[in-house]
Amino acid sequence: MPIDTQTQSTELSSSQKTRLALINAALRLFGSKGYAATSTREIAEAASTNISSIAYHFGGKQGLHTACAEYFVSLAKTHVNDTSPATSAAWQSLSQENAEEALISFVGRMIDFLLGSKEAPSFVSFVLREVGSESDAMQQIFEGFIGPSIEQAALMYSKATGISPTAEEAKIAVMSYVGQVFYFRVAQFVVLNSLGWEEIGPEQRKLIKTTLLQKVRAGIAAAREE
Repeated sequence: MPIDTQTQSTELSSSQKTRLALINAALRLFGSKGYAATSTREIAEAASTNISSIAYHFGGKQGLHTACAEYFVSLAKTHVNDTSPATSAAWQSLSQENAEEALISFVGRMIDFLLGSKEAPSFVSFVLREVGSESDAMQQIFEGFIGPSIEQAALMYSKATGISPTAEEAKIAVMSYVGQVFYFRVAQFVVLNSLGWEEIGPEQRKLIKTTLLQKVRAGIAAAREE
């Protein structure tokens, strides 16, 4: 079963810590080398545990691969999506202004997650590797987080602009917003060298966030005028 991502590491049992260490090591290695090129021995060494612990906790390499996808989905949903029953039930009655603020909040949380969380580098590498292979893990990630997130954000966008939520334009718009956020993580070498930054720290992330959210608002305003 997935580890509760809200639990502090100091509160985890020894078994849970080993499981989490294996998942984090596997995320890094699967993301950098790919599933086929990564051995269970490498993962165990990176997690500072013995190789038999992979079979014990996950049943083997494939089970660990699946657990990596589950862990990403769990953490991403926790940090990015607003899935409270009250909110979900209220989407249809949102005003334009409230829908715009909901979308702004969604994109803002995505920025904080992808550019501010310590897990983001290995998560993004893992997801990009899985996208390329169109793996079962990628299907899990799409069905568990990406697909529902796009649907939710497209509904916010449609309410904010008046465009039908089934229109392709709504989904293309929100995918373009998320894509811009991904760029600052995936192309970090280009970003740092172009801007003369040493890192994307809190101040840099704040500037990126301000700029991107201004673009979201501008896009919504333009769509309303069409």
